[in-house]
Amino acid sequence: MQSAMGNHIAHGQQSLQKLNSQGRQLESVVLPEKDFGVLRRELNRNAVDFSVKKDRASGEYTFYFKGQDIDRVHKGLEKCIQGLEKDASRKSVKEVMEHASKKASEQSVNRDAKGLEPDKERLKPQRGAPEI
Repeated sequence: MQSAMGNHIAHGQQSLQKLNSQGRQLESVVLPEKDFGVLRRELNRNAVDFSVKKDRASGEYTFYFKGQDIDRVHKGLEKCIQGLEKDASRKSVKEVMEHASKKASEQSVNRDAKGLEPDKERLKPQRGAPEI
């Protein structure tokens, strides 16, 4: 008697040998390294059987997948492109932090120029807290 897992066909990323053993025609897509992780996650979400090979000379990745999954791969590529466009329009955390730091220092300079002192209420210890 075979185990239940013995007949199970794996979905998602797998070796090229396992993909070939399924007896389907294979298609391929070549992508740069920066898009590798995004597409891999999308293909796994869409239950696409695929294999990845890296070309060491160019640093590009070749995704092999079954021809019957071409619609799901196309959908995954479209989602990747939309996600990359969104990421390009967002500011990085570093840019936001630099902007906030610059704005805080400008406010500090303005406050010093006006002769204002920091708010005394915020500097008072809370009730029951030991004084230093």
